[in-house]
Amino acid sequence: MVTHYVNPRYRAYGKARIDIAKRLHNPEDWERLWRTPLNTFPFKWGQCWKHCVEYQVDDFAAEVGFLIDILGLPVIAFDADYAMFTSPDEDFTFAVIPTPDGKQSTLPETIRLQFMVADIFDTTEELQTRGIVFEGQPEPIAEDSSLFISSFRTPHGIPIELWAVVEPEGNEIEPGVVAYEASSPVTESGAIDNDEVSESENAVQSQNDPESRFETNKLDDEDQSGEVQSEVEYEDILDDGYSTDGNPDDKDEDHWRKDQTGKQEWFRGKV
Repeated sequence: MVTHYVNPRYRAYGKARIDIAKRLHNPEDWERLWRTPLNTFPFKWGQCWKHCVEYQVDDFAAEVGFLIDILGLPVIAFDADYAMFTSPDEDFTFAVIPTPDGKQSTLPETIRLQFMVADIFDTTEELQTRGIVFEGQPEPIAEDSSLFISSFRTPHGIPIELWAVVEPEGNEIEPGVVAYEASSPVTESGAIDNDEVSESENAVQSQNDPESRFETNKLDDEDQSGEVQSEVEYEDILDDGYSTDGNPDDKDEDHWRKDQTGKQEWFRGKV
């Protein structure tokens, strides 16, 4: 496998983002803590399509026959060795090609195609009437979650997942907000047990105290040989705009809600 050098600053940016994500428990947290990217979106769309993921298969005929005539996916482009698929409204695109001579086909677990549907039960039932065998019937992704998932595979083995928000009658979900379940270290009173919080989250929490400094001042990045490539100052990343608002009165435990199962339900304000 070909390896390439990864700029350690990329990883430092990612760790800072992940630290912020650990503090997001509701849409208000998202608006308060999330920071605008350092750079603006660079792409101006051309003609025909906007984005496409491509994979290569050993049995091109079986794959395209399944996708076109069983799933009923429209094609944007098609010939003897290329197929690009979409939806009737062209909401997405992905492509399939025969594996070139001397090359390896895409490993089935490399990617997953995921579709958010309006009714996961009706869609699953409809696809089963077409002869599609499901590996997993519709079920919540976690206990008491409103997100349901079912799955099947293409002839090449690429997983296709159906996702849906399933709410009890009379309990409508707020548009644009998806609920997730996440385990978290909490005490009997519902406050965070700091002894169980990860080092990276502790670093972000300490920003709320203007008098405090990070206990871990540097991010050490190692290459695959285990040697340190370089060290990135965490404060440099925070200076780039990834820090929290620095309000010393803003305590993490104010944003946690303990439910009956001991898990914390958090919301991401943008999906």
